[in-house]
Amino acid sequence: MGNTEAMTDAAYAAWRADIRSGKSTVLISDSNEAVAALNVRARTELILEGRVDARREVELHDGSRAAVGDLVITRRNDRRLCAART
Repeated sequence: MGNTEAMTDAAYAAWRADIRSGKSTVLISDSNEAVAALNVRARTELILEGRVDARREVELHDGSRAAVGDLVITRRNDRRLCAART
């Protein structure tokens, strides 16, 4: 066991190692605030590495951003959402 910051850093480091070795992996946390912070951290790194192209982004319902290369995981399917270009 450790403090929250140390455990978060360890989880992030494990996620980063998995991503860099080509594995599919997710980060899970106990609060929306912690998830948002991890997402910003991970996405910033992926942009800097060129894995995500942030030149054309969209804003999601919670204020976060998504672009080509981002992995978006939803909590529940909503068949009314349209992914087609308009």
